[in-house]
Amino acid sequence: SMTALIEALRGRFSRRRRIARNRIMIALATAALLGSAALLLIRPGVSAVDCRAATDSIDEIWGETQASSLRAVFRKAGGQEAFKAAESVVGSFDRLAEGWKVERLDACEATHRRREQSDRLLDRRMSCLRQRQHELGVLLAELKAPDAATLENASQAASALAESPLCRGMAWMPAEVDPAALQAQEVLSQAWILLALGKADRTTALLDTLSADSLESTAYGPELLELRARVDYRASKWKSASEQFEAAGLMAAEAGHTATMLRAWVGWLGAGARLNDKQQAMIRVLPIIETMALGAAEELPFLMVDFLVAAGALYITANLPAEGLAYYEKAMSTAKQVGRTHPAATSIIVDGMGVSLLALGRIHEALTRFEQALVLEQSFTTPNNPSLAVSHCHLAEAYAQLGNYEATAAQASLALSIYRNALGERHPSSRVSLSLLGVAEMELGLFKLAQLHLETALEISREGSHGGFKIERRVLEKLSQLHLLTGDTERAMDYAKEVAQFVALHSTGDASELVGAHRVMGMALEASGDLLAARRELELAVAAA
Repeated sequence: SMTALIEALRGRFSRRRRIARNRIMIALATAALLGSAALLLIRPGVSAVDCRAATDSIDEIWGETQASSLRAVFRKAGGQEAFKAAESVVGSFDRLAEGWKVERLDACEATHRRREQSDRLLDRRMSCLRQRQHELGVLLAELKAPDAATLENASQAASALAESPLCRGMAWMPAEVDPAALQAQEVLSQAWILLALGKADRTTALLDTLSADSLESTAYGPELLELRARVDYRASKWKSASEQFEAAGLMAAEAGHTATMLRAWVGWLGAGARLNDKQQAMIRVLPIIETMALGAAEELPFLMVDFLVAAGALYITANLPAEGLAYYEKAMSTAKQVGRTHPAATSIIVDGMGVSLLALGRIHEALTRFEQALVLEQSFTTPNNPSLAVSHCHLAEAYAQLGNYEATAAQASLALSIYRNALGERHPSSRVSLSLLGVAEMELGLFKLAQLHLETALEISREGSHGGFKIERRVLEKLSQLHLLTGDTERAMDYAKEVAQFVALHSTGDASELVGAHRVMGMALEASGDLLAARRELELAVAAA
């Protein structure tokens, strides 16, 4: 139950703080006892190890030669737009290689020069650095022969790899990795890369090669669960994704994997926000997760940004846009502080601010944010990336609220084209663009086209468990109104009844749901001649408002 989960989170977090406090006290006591002896034995700055030479291995994987080759491959595969993406990838890899060298030098000098780090912790940091180097190699291998999905996602994948934390504070990593665990880690590293490139099927097939023992492993089990959750998340399987994120978060907390734990809880918030029955419960849990994120903010600052974005999205879907806007503004401020300035990250925050402003009725401000987000996305991605479709849908929504239905139809059409080219004819993501296009066409008097697009949106909604109850309710309302405009009172009444039934089954407690249901029913009753019943429904709509 959610109550049990909250208590488990509190218990694990409290226990981890006690353990950390005890470890600090032991370390201080040990330092006090051995400090004078250590001062006699340690001579900082004297070491037979050449730490700077140890940073050269990354040059074998990434340098100017590889950068030139990548640019040429992308230009050949996708023309100027792909070349633009290649420049973004090159910049990310340059930052990653430079950060890797700094971290590698620090890890070496901390043990061999400054004498402030044990050989055991050095081995752990080195294991982590080898993993990061392996991930860079895997991504480069995928980019050598890019398909359409790779070209679309390369910039974001490279940015994510470059921005992820390096290898400080890796105390949980095993100093000696057995061959089976090493193989599991290599599989997981490759799976992350494939998923970032939009290759969900290959990701799943790769994860299936791991044995059942990997899932039970405290070292890599949480990460395996998290990856499976992210595959489901991309497929809009919100319930399954939510459950697996939750399991990954609890397992990671138990094992002390801070980064995996926070990523899992952020994913859990994102998936659960789309499940109407979990939104309020998640808001109750939010302060606990925020405390965890703040506790790890120094070591994992970028994950703090991800948490703030997820919290903002949760509040918006729970119809609390003012709180959502506050979290997005905090995310923007934090991103600037920690240097997370890649357009991929900034565009998500700017777009979220726009959604919040739109829900608050600040339409012109929202429109400006959506336009900014679109420009940011166009600076690093290809024309058929689904993230562009999201921005076009948000622009369409803003134009609809301003009554500019020609612009609404234009933006919705662009979004629909991107979704169909990138994801297929009937992907769940296309429902929003179809519904917006149908609404615009209805207002413009294009009733046949409006009916076609609205009915297609409804069919896709009912083809699977995709969530998005607000979308389906809205489509039902518009179909009822459309049939009133075309004089088909019977079908208008049928859809009005469906709206009422739908709200009864899936209500989130939002008053606008009841307002819409009563208003649509009242209009249908009025058209059918039952004026008394129509008046009663409209009075109920006013009361709900």
